[in-house]
Amino acid sequence: MNKLFPELQMDIFTEGIAFLNQQFNDISFFVEDKGKENLYHVILSSLFPNIKLHNIYTLTGVKSVIIRAKRNLNNKKKVYIVDQDFSHILNKKENLCNLFYLKRYSIENYFLEKNAIIDYLIEEG
Repeated sequence: MNKLFPELQMDIFTEGIAFLNQQFNDISFFVEDKGKENLYHVILSSLFPNIKLHNIYTLTGVKSVIIRAKRNLNNKKKVYIVDQDFSHILNKKENLCNLFYLKRYSIENYFLEKNAIIDYLIEEG
């Protein structure tokens, strides 16, 4: 691998794997969160039970996801998902038909339940 651009090389590799595995997915989902493929798989499989979904693919950060989304605007079988982070505050959201921003800072924020936090604070208080 090229040591100057390892992230670029990794993203090219990921796209190649996605191409080879396209027979296993009705839609290929690309996310920015390396190491959270299983988490996304569980969530997306639950949300879309009728879609054949074997793999979730991670790219190397938000910029990389956005670049790939722009390159694949006409490919309806590729969907890109990124954390909201501070994109909405910094006015850096891209408006692309195949790019979806989470409505929260990160995917983990969906697991925070207001009542659970209150219960925890009362117990620890």
